Amino acid sequence: SAEKGSERVDFDGSILFRACPTDHPLYEASRQKLSGDLILLQYTMYFDAKMAAVPHSVINFVTRVVIGMIWSMLLKVAEEVKSGEREEHAKIIRQKADFYGWLEHRCELMLNSPGIVRKTTPLSLEKSQQS
Repeated sequence: SAEKGSERVDFDGSILFRACPTDHPLYEASRQKLSGDLILLQYTMYFDAKMAAVPHSVINFVTRVVIGMIWSMLLKVAEEVKSGEREEHAKIIRQKADFYGWLEHRCELMLNSPGIVRKTTPLSLEKSQQS
């Protein structure tokens, strides 16, 4: 139940991460701009904004622009963790080695699926090569 003066927004959705198939319409253009493995992110959201006080233009802006901006910010943090700029994040990842090991394994399975050509070294190999 919503507090007095607030409105409830119902949504349901899913996020799918997978290696970008080489026959994706934007694969070649992305390959020219980016190095490394390409990961395709697909998200589906069912959003029922029964909010009379919020204009549809604001709702559309949030769902079409802000969510993408938040995703870009998340990727920036991930890159900073990888490059060593965020030691506190790296410390937490080390503390939760079981989970992040599982996650890395899932990513490797995804990136090594049929039809995917690797352009970079897996993170675990980079670590072992640095040792």
